[in-house]
Amino acid sequence: MKPLTTKPGGRIRVVVRVSAARVDVTLSGKGGHVAARAAARGADRFVVSLTVPRKLRGGFWPVVATYRGTSVHGALRTQVKVVTP
Repeated sequence: MKPLTTKPGGRIRVVVRVSAARVDVTLSGKGGHVAARAAARGADRFVVSLTVPRKLRGGFWPVVATYRGTSVHGALRTQVKVVTP
């Protein structure tokens, strides 16, 4: 996962490389939040596309990917920079 920049109402694509059974990705901040389950795209690769809420204020907001496998679980974190015009 790497830092992203977008605007309210824009889309971000999150790619997570981890050995797991499922991955859930959440973006939250002042003005809204969004969550989705990532789809498996090959071995140890999960992809999800999130739409940033239109009411989300400008700033840096956390993006958290939680993963769970048969014997492993955890979370990966990055941030998205939301720029308001």
